[in-house]
Amino acid sequence: TPAPTTPTSTPGKPVNPVTPPRNNEDIFNELLKDLKLPLTLTDSLKAWTGDPALQQDDLNYLSKDPPYRSAHQKIVDINELYRVKDFTPEIIEKLRDYITALPTGTTLNVNTAPANLLEAAGLQQSVVAAIIKQRETDPFLNSAQLTKVLAGAPLPPTVSFTSQYYM
Repeated sequence: TPAPTTPTSTPGKPVNPVTPPRNNEDIFNELLKDLKLPLTLTDSLKAWTGDPALQQDDLNYLSKDPPYRSAHQKIVDINELYRVKDFTPEIIEKLRDYITALPTGTTLNVNTAPANLLEAAGLQQSVVAAIIKQRETDPFLNSAQLTKVLAGAPLPPTVSFTSQYYM
């Protein structure tokens, strides 16, 4: 799992079990670190989905047989990764249980997300352990239940107790 950050506290204030909010790129980088995969995969993915004016990897893709170009749009199917530079079948299989293609702003569900993804989203390891333990017998149905586990700290915006999308 990602290296836990050291919680800080001041006299009279509780320890914050949540690190500062992270964006999707930060979460993906934490996942890559946790799975011991190269962080350069983030750059390859950004080039694949990024601005077509950049075209930095298109020469690489145009030299393939058959030739193709970067998508320059969001990934809509995980199998697209087989076309992205540096994403080998072995790497994709390591990632498969942790990633999916969903619309921007979709949150991780604390009732179903793997522990390392919850940690990558900014929850402390001890909080994640408490969440995992509780959800086995009593899933989280509202934010008040989560706030108890978080000792009053705010829930990261990338995490929720509900799902809008299913496997």
